[in-house]
Amino acid sequence: MELGIYLLTAILCIAWSIKMYNDWYFSAHFDEGDLRRVVLLVVPGSVFILSLLLTWAISDTFRLDILTLLFYDAVIIISVLTNFIAKKALGKKRGYITGVVVFLVLSAVVLACVFLIRQFPLLLMKITFYLSQIGNVAVLESFLFSFEPESETEAMVSLLNKVVIAFFSYLPITIVRFLYFRRSQQRLRNEIQELRKRVISLESVANHE
Repeated sequence: MELGIYLLTAILCIAWSIKMYNDWYFSAHFDEGDLRRVVLLVVPGSVFILSLLLTWAISDTFRLDILTLLFYDAVIIISVLTNFIAKKALGKKRGYITGVVVFLVLSAVVLACVFLIRQFPLLLMKITFYLSQIGNVAVLESFLFSFEPESETEAMVSLLNKVVIAFFSYLPITIVRFLYFRRSQQRLRNEIQELRKRVISLESVANHE
């Protein structure tokens, strides 16, 4: 189940990254070559990896990483719904901006909360206590509580699996980014060729005069 949650987060990150990237130009009609468009493409995966790093080795029994990813998955889903609803109510451009702002703000809140928990272990103890009160539910226990701490080897294998999943969430983004820059370079070459043709044409006219 743990692997499923990590894979789900990777899929949501990829889908949301590509959606933000495509909607930037095709829906909101911003400048196609704007650097911020590429930055938005990388942000979801970056939050995923930061969540992994911030929640690593905090507790042997409480799975803060799983809880964080569940909240992050909810953030992406809320952002998609906000984007869809805002486009209907405010128009495509404002709706796109609203969805992106909601995602960035909520993602920052999730990361800030995890950072505070890491800095102040007492917060983790309180969260563990309150969740344990409803921990009688077997599904919740299997998700968030590990009553048998992992050995060092198991922990390293688990971390390696998570890193691989997080890394592969970047592959589609890298491919899209490569195609984007290749297309931009080809367009620049075409524009340069067109300018050369115009210069040659103007020189020819000037010589005849």
